[in-house]
Amino acid sequence: MMTTISQCLNPGPQVPTNSDHFYNYSFRWWVPHAEQFAASQKRELSDILSDLCSKWDLPHPYLSFYPPDNDQVGPSSQASALSPRPCPFATRLARTPSLLFLWFLHQPTAAHKAAAMRQAVHMGASAVKVILQVPSVDPNAGVDDGGATPLMLVAQVGPLEVAEALLQDERVDANAVDERGSTALHHACLRGQHGIAKALLQDPRTDINYRRDADGWSPLMFAASQGHLTSVVVLLDCPRVDVNLKNGFFGTALGFASYYGHVGVVKALLADPRVDRNIPDDKLGYTPLLCAVTTNHIGSGIVELLLNDQQVDIGFRARSGQTAFSLAVVKGHLDFAKALLRRGSDLNARDNEGRTPLMHAAQNMSLKPGQYYSPWDTHAERIERYRSVIDFLLSQPGIDMAGFTPL
Repeated sequence: MMTTISQCLNPGPQVPTNSDHFYNYSFRWWVPHAEQFAASQKRELSDILSDLCSKWDLPHPYLSFYPPDNDQVGPSSQASALSPRPCPFATRLARTPSLLFLWFLHQPTAAHKAAAMRQAVHMGASAVKVILQVPSVDPNAGVDDGGATPLMLVAQVGPLEVAEALLQDERVDANAVDERGSTALHHACLRGQHGIAKALLQDPRTDINYRRDADGWSPLMFAASQGHLTSVVVLLDCPRVDVNLKNGFFGTALGFASYYGHVGVVKALLADPRVDRNIPDDKLGYTPLLCAVTTNHIGSGIVELLLNDQQVDIGFRARSGQTAFSLAVVKGHLDFAKALLRRGSDLNARDNEGRTPLMHAAQNMSLKPGQYYSPWDTHAERIERYRSVIDFLLSQPGIDMAGFTPL
């Protein structure tokens, strides 16, 4: 009669239903119970493990246990040809920190199987290869509260060897999504796991341009927004990547890198001829240049990089009708305003409300404490900053003083 793990565990204390609690339980109780059951049957525990492998319909030649530091699979020279021994599957399990896999995999709930797979991912590639041999294990099932698959879990923290072990299994869906709509490639790019991202892209099943349903983020947007330059380069090296995908926040990957101040990523994207420099986002209509001038990354060199690129449209207008020069003045960024003016920006460009940059600067200087919030300067510093901007504008030939007055 085939041995079951329930027989190995009984008699014993009540088994917790929570998988995390059972993890601790298994270390303390399972092996002694299994050994006790084996002794009552006058059998070796190794034979019982072989029976369990037979139940899973796995091949189990008569092999002996190997020393813990020997990872080869093959018959032991000292093994008795007449004595049944556990198969390689059971042998590998015996070298893990515990034998809890066997218990988990025989549970009827998905939570217990997920806990086993999660533990295998943490143990390494050998454990993953072992658990993937079990027919009842779904390699695409969620292993955490957010619905992350084993491949997503590995994509976040590594190591690469575990990701490669999973990708070798044809059942693994490289494009499975978690509850937020992210794929394994999203997770790898968000965490800067460029080696895993490269392994995923070598798999033709991986959709490099998959965008999350909730917000439209692509893997390239994630890598660019976090400043993971190597991951960005890996993605750009893939001919399947769409470098101009956009969402409602900062537009394209170039927009994200420009807004967050990642100069290395901006350089890499500008070096790619496929990248459109002037795609606006869907919310404010900001291009990468407009994103850059509204931030406080003064001294990063990003605005200068964009202005030195002849494909960048310095006169592009946002939905408000403001240009990059107008936005630089609105934010009080004098250096940006000077650089834009040298490039040929319109000094008197009016927005949709008919306001010039000079009018915006005067209005912002007149704001009283409590009417604005700035994490970068005090009220006095703000007044001085806008005074400098206004003095600069008034010193320019051709400044428009007609129509609305600035004060």
